[in-house]
Amino acid sequence: MREHEVLVGFRPSGRETHVLPGTKLIEAAGAAGLLIDAPCGGEGLCGKCRVVVASDAAEPTAAERQWLTEAELEAGWRLACQTTVEGPAEVDIPASSLPAAGQKIMIRSRGAARSTSDAPPVRKRYVELSAPLRGDDMPDALRLERALGVEPLKMDVAVLRELSARLREADFRGTAVLAGDRLLDFEIGDTTADAFAVSVDVGTTTLAAELTDL
Repeated sequence: MREHEVLVGFRPSGRETHVLPGTKLIEAAGAAGLLIDAPCGGEGLCGKCRVVVASDAAEPTAAERQWLTEAELEAGWRLACQTTVEGPAEVDIPASSLPAAGQKIMIRSRGAARSTSDAPPVRKRYVELSAPLRGDDMPDALRLERALGVEPLKMDVAVLRELSARLREADFRGTAVLAGDRLLDFEIGDTTADAFAVSVDVGTTTLAAELTDL
């Protein structure tokens, strides 16, 4: 236990944890290994994370006053995503505030090799440029543009601002990361073998992600 932390116990599980004052009850429950149902992501928009606090608690938030009656607040009912720990506390988590069996978070991973497009939207090209000689005032962006054969070569201001320093750090040999005719980055050395993409599908009850080696 770190200095200033307080003990929070959860019933009926009997689990306990030490947290700093100001920690939200839903976070304290997570630290104790307990998952409280909060479909709204802890924003106080669903009123699902109801618990009973058997000790002094912080003043009810506007969200708690929206979802709980005055009688419930006086009886100790609070929203775990809104109420913060003020001191040592005992918290009752009713079964209705725990995820149903079908709502438990499941983490699954699997991998399968399959072919990808021959022309992915992001590609890498290794280039070696001639270092500028005395009196050569060609802009570095134009020098790279000609080496790549992509005209005009587009890039954001942030990329352009770093390009000269990156080229010199790489001794004018490195890998251009391109999306069409736009330069996304310039990496030191030959990193053409290290090209990955991730796609994410956020559904109502499922989050799926796929990592692809380009």
